[in-house]
Amino acid sequence: YNQAAHVHALGPYQNPSLGLNGDAFTGQYLGWYSNTSKLILPSDMAAGCYYITNTYNDFIGNAASGGWAGFAFPSLNTPVKLHYGKVNICPRNRPFRTPFRGNSAHSTGFWWGTGAGLYVGGELQQNPTNGWLNYTSGRSATHETCSDPLAGTPGKSCSGANLRWLQFEDNKVFLANRGKQHWGARSEIIRFEIHDVGLSMNVFGRVWIDQMLMQCRSLNHNVTWFNGCPAVTKDGVAPSRSACNQR
Repeated sequence: YNQAAHVHALGPYQNPSLGLNGDAFTGQYLGWYSNTSKLILPSDMAAGCYYITNTYNDFIGNAASGGWAGFAFPSLNTPVKLHYGKVNICPRNRPFRTPFRGNSAHSTGFWWGTGAGLYVGGELQQNPTNGWLNYTSGRSATHETCSDPLAGTPGKSCSGANLRWLQFEDNKVFLANRGKQHWGARSEIIRFEIHDVGLSMNVFGRVWIDQMLMQCRSLNHNVTWFNGCPAVTKDGVAPSRSACNQR
């Protein structure tokens, strides 16, 4: 039961002058950033309210306001820093210990066309030679949720009996570009409430969705600019298609 707010990413995320290979605001892939004398944690380039590197925990009743994403779940093939080489697991393949339940995010996920309140994506790596961290916030390694903590480590795959769903229950997102963006293999989404977004969800792999409430535009007039269309008027009338296209 935590609240995180007023989080600012360092950005820019797709600046070609930095020599990075991303495909800009409307694409799926973004550049990689590495440690420098002025950038100790490269993931701060896209800082979210909650930055979760190991999903095998309990996340219940938390609120996020602002940030590059409300809740970000990057892919890690191995633990990093103090745990690098000491803990033999593949964090990106771990399920939630209990379903991700009762969390909310708003006023977030609009710095990138594929940004979202709940974002399962990005990748964090550690260079085995110099220990530097490398990070991209764009689409990268897929989450292959598995109950076997060794699945994904060298020479170890997930057997069919150990395949699991990444479970989300009773969550809410509003005032974001997308409610949820998931680069993964399996997700289960139960009772998801979404308001004032450009797209409800973009989810990959096998997906189960049950009891979702989606309201593209509410009476809230402060929708995020990338969503492309203003709110409905007080009498409940939505703006015309031409008005939306002109924004």
